[in-house]
Amino acid sequence: MPTLLFRNAHPGVAVVLVAVAALATVGLNTILNQSVPVTLALATGVAAWFFNFILVYRSRYLKMNYLYGWLWFVAVFALSSGRQGIQWHTLGGSLAAAIWMALAYEMSFVERSALTRRINLGFVTGLLLLWTVRFSYFIVVSLWAIGWGTNRSGRGFLQLLIGWLVPAAAISTYHWTLGGPSAFYAWIAPLQPRLEVFVPSPGEAVLLFWLLMAIPQTLRATVSAKRSKRQGLYLSWSGILVAVVWCIAHPDASTSGLLAVFATPQLLNLQDYLPKYWMRVLLGPSLLAGGLLSVFAW
Repeated sequence: MPTLLFRNAHPGVAVVLVAVAALATVGLNTILNQSVPVTLALATGVAAWFFNFILVYRSRYLKMNYLYGWLWFVAVFALSSGRQGIQWHTLGGSLAAAIWMALAYEMSFVERSALTRRINLGFVTGLLLLWTVRFSYFIVVSLWAIGWGTNRSGRGFLQLLIGWLVPAAAISTYHWTLGGPSAFYAWIAPLQPRLEVFVPSPGEAVLLFWLLMAIPQTLRATVSAKRSKRQGLYLSWSGILVAVVWCIAHPDASTSGLLAVFATPQLLNLQDYLPKYWMRVLLGPSLLAGGLLSVFAW
């Protein structure tokens, strides 16, 4: 089974992960009659390795193997297949979420000064506004995350907000001065909610089922797990909440990548703590099956 293969920490498995993700991307987009440039397929495979690399290292609780990258890919597969397949904006959303999450993990690193950690998180959260102003939502969970490793304080909140305001103000000024008020209002227009009601696709329903299964495991971790794991799971749920709100208020294909990155720590936790072995084995294949069912029956 792929899940068992990617539990292997041998470096050669990284090559297999890249190849499997790339080939599956080609297959999925071909079925959906979407363009499948070689660069997109390779970028998807490399992304599966890259997200695994930066997030497993910084989390300090996820195990050092390639299972994170594999579960990220099957989550993206489940969420994307009923829409437009895997596209560049899917990878862009994943990259933005992974960068933000990696810096949020660093809030618990005592080796670096608290000021540096807060400024970095705020600054990068502001830079994400270059892609879409909807990343403003992440300032809320960023303010919550800065308490990890240090005490929450008015000074800490101010430091993060200053880091965020520098790029946010620069981007706002750029739109206002270059294009005038109309360009500025066009930039912030995506913040207006549309609140479209939709029925989840089979792939989305499967991921929702596994996330519901993850709730008891998070509750269990609050009383028995190490601090780093508790913080990681809390951060994951915070990101999931933001991605879901974003998806409901502003239907956007890029949310599949965001949600996949934040949901993967929960899926990875389930791989270790699901009560039945057969459920652990079915987790990955069920997401792939949900994605394929979304293609043919949705």
